[in-house]
Amino acid sequence: MELHLLRAFATVAESGTLTRAAAELHLSQSALSGQIRALEDALGVTLFRRRARGMDLTDAGADLLPLAKKALDAATALRRKAERLRAQPTGRLVLGLNTDPSFLRMVALHEALGAACPDVALEFTMTQTMTTAELLRESVIDAGYRYGQDFAPDIVEHPLREVEIRIVIPAGMVPAPPGQAAAAPVSAPARRKGRARAAAHPPPERPEWTDAVRRHGAPQSANASDALAVPPAAPLSGGNGTPPEAPPADAAATGLLSALLARCGGMPAPRPDYAPADLPRLPVHDASAWHALSQLPWIWPTCDCPFHRTVAARMAPYGLRPRTAAVAIDEPIVKQLVATGKGVAVLRADETAQMVRDHGVYVWPEPLVVPLCIAHRTDRSDDPALRALVEAARAVWK
Repeated sequence: MELHLLRAFATVAESGTLTRAAAELHLSQSALSGQIRALEDALGVTLFRRRARGMDLTDAGADLLPLAKKALDAATALRRKAERLRAQPTGRLVLGLNTDPSFLRMVALHEALGAACPDVALEFTMTQTMTTAELLRESVIDAGYRYGQDFAPDIVEHPLREVEIRIVIPAGMVPAPPGQAAAAPVSAPARRKGRARAAAHPPPERPEWTDAVRRHGAPQSANASDALAVPPAAPLSGGNGTPPEAPPADAAATGLLSALLARCGGMPAPRPDYAPADLPRLPVHDASAWHALSQLPWIWPTCDCPFHRTVAARMAPYGLRPRTAAVAIDEPIVKQLVATGKGVAVLRADETAQMVRDHGVYVWPEPLVVPLCIAHRTDRSDDPALRALVEAARAVWK
């Protein structure tokens, strides 16, 4: 069925007369009348009643008119989208950077977009993950990097890469247990072997860790292949040989952590050659260990940060939540607080390795991940320049 016949039908119906419709379509009245008859023959129904003062729709014509208009609208949308896809993108885009430009590969992105769309000017501005969606809604930025996904219907988030995050503990916050020297860090082959073993056979919850908290140490697991096994501490006793009272919660926490971290994450002194690949990557499946960690003072934000949301979700099955000692969200402030021993924090893996190199910190053995996304408004999904920007970002992070 020809689109021009549907257009003739809709135009006559809206104008009410052949004269006005023919003038609007730049046709003669006889040519337009012929198109209406051709459409009626093709459909097998009469669309109009012809009267001296104009054209009235029949019942069949009134039923078919909405479908004819929908078909014309779809054809128009198809043509416009094709025109946008065919056109070379132009204009200016403002991109929000939620963290340091070097990590986000800003220069590589600028070069990739410039090569694909030389007529698109890209401007960068510093933002935060928590403000990205609102800045997009207010058209302050056209697109923005962010961690995590909120799945808001008016915002599209394109995942680019999973970013590893680590829990970092100041070295001075976890002293070595009395009479127990910290074990040497696990070698790289042992880390790889333990990581593969732990992935295949996750250790169960072990109630014997509760007694380990009381003793400021960690018992040797019966399973010699357990990646988180640490040497047992010597039992503590009172002067009369009776078991001592349980130490305060914070002391118990630091005692357990010192045993665990000395075996799996002990880097309490600066290590100039330390790299992200050297970070321990072993799961922790013990409620008491997570409890001990949660009792330390934490640097925690008041906003819904994806890093901290991920940590909170990991602790939630144990009914735990970190104990807040300081509130901060900006990365330079958080790193300075960790470097000066003010609290436990959550950092990217590359930032964690830098903290080990510069200051010496303990690293919680279990890694966590959050997605890095580039986001824009849903109603701009067909914008050629934005589409080109997203494709360039995907290429850069491939």
